[in-house]
Amino acid sequence: MSNVANGAAINFGQTWSGVTDLTMPSVMVSGNRAIAEMLVKRYTTPRGRLLSDPNFGLDLTQYLNAPLTSGQLSQLASQCNKEATKDERVLSAQINLTFVLGTLTVSGTIQTANGPFQLVISIAQLTVALLQVTPS
Repeated sequence: MSNVANGAAINFGQTWSGVTDLTMPSVMVSGNRAIAEMLVKRYTTPRGRLLSDPNFGLDLTQYLNAPLTSGQLSQLASQCNKEATKDERVLSAQINLTFVLGTLTVSGTIQTANGPFQLVISIAQLTVALLQVTPS
């Protein structure tokens, strides 16, 4: 499946790279990588923390110490899908969550006007990592 719409890629703009903070040396990212980094921020920011958008965020870190059932993981995955589509660049999201040994893994397919991309995010007590954006 192509990652372009009608033969030409949609420009989603550029942003400074930074999953949890700016990278050093500072670099600009665009395309699927920019959207993926925004999703990491959405999934690790408590709702109401962003003053300019009080509806931004779904803090998955708050669940790291909770004994999550498969039903709760499914419900959280549904909330992740809704949170992702709050960004106008995301047409749909199909997110799955797994919780193993204190690490919450967010994985799935994000659909944009440029086509789908695969996303994998790891959220643990001390680290948050964007593990995969394919294609980037």
